[in-house]
Amino acid sequence: MTATNASELAQALIEVSVVEKPEPIILEITLNAQEGEGGPIIDAGLVLSLTNVEMGNTVVENALTAQLVENLEAGMYFAEVLRTSDEATAELQFAAMEGGARSFTLTLPFALPEATIVDADTAIAGSTISMSWTVPSGQNDYITITEVFADLMAPKIANAEESIALMWMGPDYQNDYISIAEIGSDSGRYINYSYTREGSPLRLEMPAEAGTYEIRYIMNQDHTVLARHRIELAPVSASLTTPANADAGSKLIAIWDGPDYHNDHISIARVGDDDSQYENYEYVRNGSPLLLELPEAQGDYKIRYVMKQDRTVLARTPITVGG
Repeated sequence: MTATNASELAQALIEVSVVEKPEPIILEITLNAQEGEGGPIIDAGLVLSLTNVEMGNTVVENALTAQLVENLEAGMYFAEVLRTSDEATAELQFAAMEGGARSFTLTLPFALPEATIVDADTAIAGSTISMSWTVPSGQNDYITITEVFADLMAPKIANAEESIALMWMGPDYQNDYISIAEIGSDSGRYINYSYTREGSPLRLEMPAEAGTYEIRYIMNQDHTVLARHRIELAPVSASLTTPANADAGSKLIAIWDGPDYHNDHISIARVGDDDSQYENYEYVRNGSPLLLELPEAQGDYKIRYVMKQDRTVLARTPITVGG
């Protein structure tokens, strides 16, 4: 409005002062919730809250209802819903405006029904067990068995063919075992093994050849590996001191030094025989020196320190057996 003098200004002020503030736009807004995207509208068990974002005031707080119908001024609002059965929540910010949507839906995740399973506490690996369950079943529902746990506690370094003590934890199903194998080999392959039924700790014999190996907890069913432990094996050695000549059929005194593993032995064999062949032997557990009976036949022979596993020969000395 314009005014060219005091009288017109006074009149203009009078006209402005009597202009009434416009009435706020009131919209009827409906709030509800659905189960899953595009799922059914939920008709019970909800708690709804509504806040005016612009004013910062709570319009509705924790209303136990499946649907809110409110007359709201135009503006921005923030809605929250909680499902009482599983405490799942959802939220939505929306604009209430003339010509806009009047109904708004919050989306909750699908409610999972409560389930119970009753079965045996223990069972034999590979066996079939009876069990019962309760839950409203749906198409392609299934019951599965979860993975079991095992652990190994063993030294990181040992000697070749040494018998080590190791600790283990695991299910101890029938015929489960602890094995030692080459790294990268199939789970069912091994060099040595001991059954877990022998308890923890148990003893496991190391391979005869030095190198890096893997100790495994193997579940008998499908040779499933539950735990692995790397171990480095150092080589072992032995020495022999014997006379160069002796009489056929006599007793030979052999002085030896070596690992003295279970069933290691000192043997005598003909020159040219392989390591698994012998004419006679004595176990090293009989001590050093030990007496070794010589063959009745004359000829050239070799005396050997032999480890039981794989007939590994650690030391050799030649001897001629005379008349």
